[in-house]
Amino acid sequence: MSASDFHRAAAAALCCVLLAGGCARRSEIAGQVAETQGRIDQAEATAVTVEQSLRSWTEIEPIATGLDQPRGIAIGPEGWLYVAGDSEVRVLNSDGSLRVRFDVPGEPRAIAVGDDSAIYVALTESLLTHRADGTLLHNWDPPGDRNYLTCVALTGTTVYVADAGERAIYVLTGSHVGRIAEEDEAAGIPDLIVPSPHMDVAVAPDGNIIVANPGHRQVQTHSPDGALLSKFGTASMEIDGFGGCCNPADLAVLADGRIVTAEKGIPRVKVCNTDGTIESVIALPEDLDTRAKGLDLAVDADDRVLMLDPDARNVRIFVRDEVAQ
Repeated sequence: MSASDFHRAAAAALCCVLLAGGCARRSEIAGQVAETQGRIDQAEATAVTVEQSLRSWTEIEPIATGLDQPRGIAIGPEGWLYVAGDSEVRVLNSDGSLRVRFDVPGEPRAIAVGDDSAIYVALTESLLTHRADGTLLHNWDPPGDRNYLTCVALTGTTVYVADAGERAIYVLTGSHVGRIAEEDEAAGIPDLIVPSPHMDVAVAPDGNIIVANPGHRQVQTHSPDGALLSKFGTASMEIDGFGGCCNPADLAVLADGRIVTAEKGIPRVKVCNTDGTIESVIALPEDLDTRAKGLDLAVDADDRVLMLDPDARNVRIFVRDEVAQ
């Protein structure tokens, strides 16, 4: 057995334990999965040529999070930066100065902010809703017994929650709990394959729902009623594909509907048109730490792309070249 095959088998075994095993071990196992898969992805990396014309973003001064292990970011309606990690949430001004901070009872995995400034924090097995000052309003426990929440996204009063453990996208509307992107062969909706604890969901400006199906190396667009409108993505290390076992790992959407994707393993961030063609490239492996993972994404009101860099413990900010000049 080759070293790559050995690591692949080890990753598969860890994934099985992660998604079927007990809660107490999930955080530790998730880190092992990510590390093992990173070795696989790096072993399989090939030289990828990217046209210079696609490199149309400039990085500006990053914002330090002040956290040891930041895990999620969001932009609120007032333009403030929200960062979750280290069992707390921090609200930062554009210069990085602290506005508000409050503790949460566990390690946050994702964060989102509503138009009313309500703050939604996804822990591994529950979703917390807070007032802007940090006061806890609600605690929602998802159905299932192998939950591993990885993302929360909002539109109006509807909340979308990605659960990598249950391989589900929950739709919360008031007290009603539904699901979207469930396998439906007749409707052309594929199963959600989630080999590692990375699955993302985002809401497009037109109200459609963007779902990462990492095991298929695809991005799916669904209407609010769940119909599959389109999908794109192939398993490839070329710039127009998604490599490794399970990518993309993170998503965001620009104002015109173009989709920003972040990959782990061989880390890179790119902008895709809605048909899947590559519009531009924001960051390649040489721009990032080769171990980079957890590159959570957000887009602000100026269409700047914000990327959480957990290793550097900061939020990196990218602007279009014509804006930066």
